[in-house]
Amino acid sequence: MRPIALFLALTAVLALPGCKKSTPPPTNSTGDSIDASTPVEIVPPLISQATRFGLAARLSKDTPFFIGSVDLGKHIEALKSSRYWTQVFAFIEDKTPSEPGTLPLTADDLAKSTVGDFAIAFGRDSGPAIRKLMELQALYSELTYYTMMAGGSASLMGGAPKSEDLMADAIAMPGLIDRVLALAKDVQVPTFFVGAKLETGDQLIQSLKTYLESSDKLRSARKSSLTTPLGETLEIREWKAGTWITDELVKTALESAPEDKRASIDAQLRELDTILSEKTLCLAFGKISDHAVIVLAPDRSAVEFVSDPNESLLARNDLRQMAESLINENLAALAVWSGSHLQQWIDPQPSKPILDGLLGGLRSSQMFAPMVDAIMPQVDTLEVAEAAFNDRQYDDGAAVFWWRDGLHGKTLGGASTADWILDQPLKFAPLLDTPGLVLGMDGHSASSDIGRAYFESMMGVLYGAGKQALG
Repeated sequence: MRPIALFLALTAVLALPGCKKSTPPPTNSTGDSIDASTPVEIVPPLISQATRFGLAARLSKDTPFFIGSVDLGKHIEALKSSRYWTQVFAFIEDKTPSEPGTLPLTADDLAKSTVGDFAIAFGRDSGPAIRKLMELQALYSELTYYTMMAGGSASLMGGAPKSEDLMADAIAMPGLIDRVLALAKDVQVPTFFVGAKLETGDQLIQSLKTYLESSDKLRSARKSSLTTPLGETLEIREWKAGTWITDELVKTALESAPEDKRASIDAQLRELDTILSEKTLCLAFGKISDHAVIVLAPDRSAVEFVSDPNESLLARNDLRQMAESLINENLAALAVWSGSHLQQWIDPQPSKPILDGLLGGLRSSQMFAPMVDAIMPQVDTLEVAEAAFNDRQYDDGAAVFWWRDGLHGKTLGGASTADWILDQPLKFAPLLDTPGLVLGMDGHSASSDIGRAYFESMMGVLYGAGKQALG
């Protein structure tokens, strides 16, 4: 019997691989059968969780600059329940005693408040507009220092120049009106978005609308509305700049100008007024993805939102490259930027307008003109060294921040590594792992040769000026 039993057992074992298990056909989320050969679309985590990221899912992926919080309300609630929160506010209330009800904000007030996510962004083509505004600010700084020093001896000897003297000095500044005209033709408001998810968002929008309608100066705006592809409505207000150059200003300027230049200055000021009067300003406000949103733009065509997350900032490769590996972390914020946009923010010669104004004003005085001429070689050297020191190239990039036993961050792109010495170990890096460390920072420095040349150039200008002033 045993050989027969063994034979039957072996036969059964050998037959098992030939048995086929019945497998039910695949089904979709509703339970309906689907063709197994049909390719399944894999949705990236950032896209599938788009509503979590607020305005990042509604702004075009070519938006040049964006910073937005993620789950801020959750982080604030965690902070409110922390021991740190209790101790900090106990310390503040202990060291700044006051009568009950006189503090503008208390720990209880903050504990009861509800904070949602917020975001800020610059729209497409806002980089050149920012650059023009910076150039206008630089010209204003130069003019300020020029008029301050044009009186030369009066200013330095304690005298207070009169307003008509300041106007005359401004008119006398070489090429001033021509430079203002050139800037005025291209200057415009950069497109700027700000949004916040607030319990009182509807009241905020209504308050802004009421204010605009009640203001004598603002109610003249042309009113319209804009509807997004998802059916959200934004209120639109548009203004023209109107008259900036008044007859009184022209009269004062002409009285301060040399008689042989009055006709040309009058024509230039009238041209400037025409240019400025055609400049427009657009304000849009409303609710987008449960966020109260305000947009400042040169015109309504710059106010735009997308409806498909695949066309939004969440579809940027650099952001996806980092954020999708961290999607399950306790995310706190996202940021993206365009390198060419950041480049517009950088002024390689921030001290040049100040120096040009100071030295130009002093040169108009016979007392100080020789001193200025004597130190100009050092000033020229300083300007070259400053431009080299501040020259930075920026790449497109993104950043992700998250909480895990403290705030962590990860970035991609930004300042070009070619500008930094990265082949040397960080001297103090081991100290960052010290137990109990509260705050620590270490990093690579810029080229020491360029920095040294910049510092020595500054000292050269100061030494030359001091030597001339003291004889």
